[in-house]
Amino acid sequence: MAVVEIRCPNNAARLFMKLKLEGKKPHINEDNLMEFACQDCRRIRRNLGEDVKLVLHRYDFLGTLVETEVT
Repeated sequence: MAVVEIRCPNNAARLFMKLKLEGKKPHINEDNLMEFACQDCRRIRRNLGEDVKLVLHRYDFLGTLVETEVT
């Protein structure tokens, strides 16, 4: 069994979750991504003077960061 840790790309100390994968690798497509709101990244951007309401990190089921959306 493989364990994949999902962490913030800007602060590796921030652990969002751990996935336990058994058997075959999951089929990945754009519709089955995991999305995490990151308070650390929002706070950093606000401290830099940006008007940020939400920072979302999207990951696939292999733990790879696909994109970050800032609103």
